[in-house]
Amino acid sequence: MCKRITKNDNLFILSLKEKFPVNAYYGWEFGNVHSLYNYFVGYKVAAMDLYKQFIIYSINGEINVTDTLIFPLIFLYRHSLELCIKYLYFKYSYTSEEDKKGFLKCNHKLDSIWGKTRPYIQKCLSEQRVC
Repeated sequence: MCKRITKNDNLFILSLKEKFPVNAYYGWEFGNVHSLYNYFVGYKVAAMDLYKQFIIYSINGEINVTDTLIFPLIFLYRHSLELCIKYLYFKYSYTSEEDKKGFLKCNHKLDSIWGKTRPYIQKCLSEQRVC
């Protein structure tokens, strides 16, 4: 039976000659708006790295690989966009907790979450505040 990953679990521990440890901590920032930002950045960086590999396969004419990499590549970019919009809503909407819970019921519909987030961003920009 697999152990369930919980907050602050140390994942992917790797030590390169004991000098340069590589760690990943799951959920260290869980529960605040910055966790959405970190998730957004993580998916975006993963998409950018995969895109670099996609280009290499394309240059080498390995269409059998590019035809399969396109699906996770699209998913990663789309999911990073979704997380970015959700981050912006939570950071700039200044709505109640009940409204934020309602916002999360929009699920993964980009047009819906952007439609609810855009007015807050426009207001911020029109007031010439730093967003």
